[in-house]
Amino acid sequence: MRFAVDGYFVDDESMLISAQDINEINLTWKKNKDGSPDVTINIWILAPEARKGPVAGRRPTDKPGEIYIRGLVSK
Repeated sequence: MRFAVDGYFVDDESMLISAQDINEINLTWKKNKDGSPDVTINIWILAPEARKGPVAGRRPTDKPGEIYIRGLVSK
Protein backbone atom coordinates (compact mmCIF):
# COMPACT_ATOMS: atom_id res chain seq x y z
CA MET A 1 0.00 0.00 0.00
CA ARG A 2 1.25 3.48 -0.89
CA PHE A 3 0.11 6.86 0.39
CA ALA A 4 -0.15 10.13 -1.50
CA VAL A 5 -1.11 13.68 -0.51
CA ASP A 6 -2.61 15.86 -3.24
CA GLY A 7 -1.43 13.37 -5.86
CA TYR A 8 2.20 13.17 -4.70
CA PHE A 9 3.54 10.00 -3.13
CA VAL A 10 4.63 10.30 0.50
CA ASP A 11 7.84 8.65 1.68
CA ASP A 12 7.24 9.28 5.39
CA GLU A 13 4.16 7.29 6.38
CA SER A 14 4.29 8.72 9.90
CA MET A 15 3.15 12.14 8.61
CA LEU A 16 0.15 13.49 10.50
CA ILE A 17 -2.69 15.33 8.79
CA SER A 18 -5.45 17.10 10.66
CA ALA A 19 -8.86 15.55 9.94
CA GLN A 20 -10.35 19.02 9.43
CA ASP A 21 -7.88 19.66 6.57
CA ILE A 22 -8.92 16.59 4.54
CA ASN A 23 -11.25 17.39 1.63
CA GLU A 24 -11.39 13.93 0.05
CA ILE A 25 -9.80 10.48 0.19
CA ASN A 26 -9.45 8.29 -2.91
CA LEU A 27 -8.52 4.63 -2.96
CA THR A 28 -7.16 3.16 -6.19
CA TRP A 29 -6.01 -0.36 -6.79
CA LYS A 30 -4.80 -2.50 -9.64
CA LYS A 31 -3.02 -5.82 -9.98
CA ASN A 32 0.68 -5.98 -10.71
CA LYS A 33 2.00 -8.38 -13.35
CA ASP A 34 2.68 -10.95 -10.64
CA GLY A 35 -0.94 -10.71 -9.41
CA SER A 36 -0.16 -8.80 -6.22
CA PRO A 37 -2.33 -5.77 -5.45
CA ASP A 38 -1.01 -2.24 -5.95
CA VAL A 39 -3.05 -0.01 -3.64
CA THR A 40 -2.74 3.77 -3.33
CA ILE A 41 -4.56 5.90 -0.76
CA ASN A 42 -4.62 9.53 -1.92
CA ILE A 43 -5.52 12.17 0.67
CA TRP A 44 -6.67 15.43 -0.89
CA ILE A 45 -6.06 18.60 1.10
CA LEU A 46 -6.54 20.86 -1.90
CA ALA A 47 -10.08 21.75 -2.91
CA PRO A 48 -11.10 20.27 -6.30
CA GLU A 49 -10.97 23.65 -8.08
CA ALA A 50 -7.39 24.19 -6.85
CA ARG A 51 -6.04 20.86 -8.17
CA LYS A 52 -5.42 21.97 -11.74
CA GLY A 53 -2.60 24.18 -12.89
CA PRO A 54 -3.08 27.09 -15.24
CA VAL A 55 -3.98 26.17 -18.80
CA ALA A 56 -2.73 28.34 -21.64
CA GLY A 57 -5.36 29.41 -24.11
CA ARG A 58 -4.97 29.40 -27.87
CA ARG A 59 -3.66 32.48 -29.64
CA PRO A 60 -5.21 33.65 -32.92
CA THR A 61 -1.87 32.95 -34.65
CA ASP A 62 -1.73 29.27 -33.53
CA LYS A 63 -1.99 26.89 -36.46
CA PRO A 64 -4.38 23.91 -36.22
CA GLY A 65 -2.67 20.55 -35.76
CA GLU A 66 0.54 22.00 -34.30
CA ILE A 67 1.64 21.51 -30.71
CA TYR A 68 3.03 24.51 -28.88
CA ILE A 69 5.00 24.12 -25.66
CA ARG A 70 4.82 27.19 -23.49
CA GLY A 71 6.79 27.74 -20.33
CA LEU A 72 7.85 30.44 -17.99
CA VAL A 73 10.86 32.41 -19.12
CA SER A 74 12.95 34.12 -16.46
CA LYS A 75 14.79 37.31 -17.32
